[in-house]
Amino acid sequence: MAERKAASPLRIILVTALGALAFVALAALFAHLLQPMSPAKANLPDGAAEHDDDAAVPEQIAASSADMSGRRDEDAGRQADAEAGAADTKPPATAPLPDGPLLAIVVTELGFNPASDRAAIERLPEGISFTFTPYAEGARALAEAARQQGHDAFLSVPMEPVSYPRVSPGRHTLLRRADADANREALEWALGRFGSLDGVTGMMGSGFTQDEAALAPIMAALGQKDLVFIDQKASPRSVADRVARDAGVPARANDIFLDEPATEASVRRRLDGLIAKAKARGYAIGYARPIPVSVDALAELSARAEAEGITLIGAARLARGLAEDG
Repeated sequence: MAERKAASPLRIILVTALGALAFVALAALFAHLLQPMSPAKANLPDGAAEHDDDAAVPEQIAASSADMSGRRDEDAGRQADAEAGAADTKPPATAPLPDGPLLAIVVTELGFNPASDRAAIERLPEGISFTFTPYAEGARALAEAARQQGHDAFLSVPMEPVSYPRVSPGRHTLLRRADADANREALEWALGRFGSLDGVTGMMGSGFTQDEAALAPIMAALGQKDLVFIDQKASPRSVADRVARDAGVPARANDIFLDEPATEASVRRRLDGLIAKAKARGYAIGYARPIPVSVDALAELSARAEAEGITLIGAARLARGLAEDG
């Protein structure tokens, strides 16, 4: 009996120990089998499970977040482009010209006065074109707004006037004495300030537009970009529209500055003459500034053109449609 009583506690200890070992083994087995179901490891970036410290994991998570943010930015950009395209009411650039006399009006140098310039864009009828200065920070947004509302948008490229350098448009001006590469770089700078454009016109330029050799490389560059050129005729001796057409660029020239002088009577008298020219020749182009006297007269132009049997049309579309003419 003494031996049996002495052995009993030992047996109990052994049995308990064996049971505990068996429990631990079974627990480990179940943990191993359930490991793939762990959400914490399933959501870690690739490679994070190899590190015991947490310091390496945030860096990988940050990289993953940056990648996702980049994709969101790209998606937002594509969506904005799609919305802008959907809002663009302009006829296709290659659409045939309407029958009958055509009238194009180009309102120049928008960008320096964003509030009044935007008001002009919203007030003036579709078919009126606008030019935008590369020197104003808000000009790009204004150009995009104009195109979305059915207007042609042109870049005003700074060009050398005859009185340069005493009078100058500003930096990155196209110069007669500059080599072709320098002038092309200046053109690229100005174009790079904008997104989509319909064409190019000159800012000042009474000297540069007389120089066929200086003009030729610029017109070749515009041809490669499929842009229209409208010569504002800063000088009556300008050859820019001819050089442009020789380079395969759709181009035409301004017939009259409507607001020089800037009086109501003069603007309306000159507008009468421009309409008469459109009826006689089949088309006419006029330039005006975004000043109140001009905007007031042009705001009524859509109804008047309809009454006169004339179609108000974007200058770029007009130039493309007339491109094959002499």
